[in-house]
Amino acid sequence: MEAWLARMAEVVDSLAHLTNLRVDGVVGDGQFYQSLVRASRAAQETTDATKLNQIEAGVAHSGSWTQRPPLLERTLMRLLVQFEPEQVEFLQLVNDPRRYALAHPELGEKFSLHDVYKQVLGVADAGSFEIIGRQLNDLYMSGMMRAGFGPTFVPLRENKGEFALTDLGIELVRYCARVREFPAEGRS
Repeated sequence: MEAWLARMAEVVDSLAHLTNLRVDGVVGDGQFYQSLVRASRAAQETTDATKLNQIEAGVAHSGSWTQRPPLLERTLMRLLVQFEPEQVEFLQLVNDPRRYALAHPELGEKFSLHDVYKQVLGVADAGSFEIIGRQLNDLYMSGMMRAGFGPTFVPLRENKGEFALTDLGIELVRYCARVREFPAEGRS
């Protein structure tokens, strides 16, 4: 928790600089504060570095200065906390398959979601098809995607409209986009 609070102090300091507000103005912003509290509770429940980075990004993209309606911001943080890190990774893949493929050359020219879970995320084994399918179904049922997919789905390198995220799914990808290249513990 100490490490999380140090990360959040960095986020607050950065936002104060970017928004030209004092630190107490950032923390006093209702939208930002709600996101910070919910994210801090979620951070207490995980040690997964990817999940912590995703939650940190959500906090960094919070606040009334984002011009995002409060209901949308609360919904995005709730979804970010609810989803597994692999689900958010999948949303990033669907949002921009070409960029994802370029960022992960180990996947080769043609790959399935099972390949992503195995080679990029390191979590797939012979019995994981059901788990992956359930995660994808949860995303579809949560209104993130326009269509459901299974673990054998082969993403296109170019998104030609055959599959897509909903507007809410796109917002979530933006909400948890990286805000810095390296996590706090990797910086000097």
